[in-house]
Parts: sequence; C-alpha cells; structure tokens
Amino acid sequence: MDRRLFLLALGAVAGCARGGPGPAVVCDPDLVAPLNAALAAWVRKGEASTFTLDGADPRALLAAGEAGSGAVIATREPMLADRLQRYGHARLQNRFKPRIGGGEVQVVVTRGPGEAAGAAFAGWLASDEAAALLTVP
Repeated sequence: MDRRLFLLALGAVAGCARGGPGPAVVCDPDLVAPLNAALAAWVRKGEASTFTLDGADPRALLAAGEAGSGAVIATREPMLADRLQRYGHARLQNRFKPRIGGGEVQVVVTRGPGEAAGAAFAGWLASDEAAALLTVP
C-alpha cells in the first residue's frame, strides 16, 4: 500500500474517533480544583481527549471571553457573565448556572471555534451527574 494512501486512511479513521479536543476553561481561582475534577471526569467519559484549565482574575476572565475562542468562562461574578452576553460574545442558550462548592456559578460559553465542545461540557456541568462531583466539600 502506498504510504500516502495509508496516511490518508489513518487520518480519516482518527477523525471518526469519539473524543475530540476538549474545552478551554478559564475560571476564578477558587473554582480550579472542582472544575479540574469535573474536567477529568469528562475526559474519562470519553467526551474529550484533552482540556485546558486556567485560573484568572476578573479582568483576565473578561479578556478571555472577549477573545472569541469558544472558551468556557466560569465565575461567581454575574455582572461579568451579563457583560459577555450583552455585548454578543456569548449566546443565551450557552449560559448555565450550576452550583459549585455550595454557591451558584455563572458558566458562559463564548462564541468561536470551540463553542460546541464548550457548550456540551457546560451543559453537563449543570446536570445531576456533575452535581455529585461539584458539591463535594
């Protein structure tokens, strides 16, 4: 078999694999540990192969949200989530309010190339399955 044909077939089969690149998550520093556990569970489920997680201050969260990369922004500041949505950086259907660590968290998925993967992860964060992981002290 020709090497080029083999590589083309291998690429086609790899493109059909279930888990793709995972979401890029930017959050408040106090949310890093619970979201890391949730992202690890998301990868174990086979929904994604990798993920990135960064803790940041509110200004960095806003900058990440306005960058248009399809990132998941998790914050305890509702005004920051309101601003991202009001200025068109996020769709209404991509905004969730799960309880993490005993308090409500605003999770917003911004528009961009990673929006579909981010919306799937954020929707799962608001589910009962993820609530068991996120409310553990």
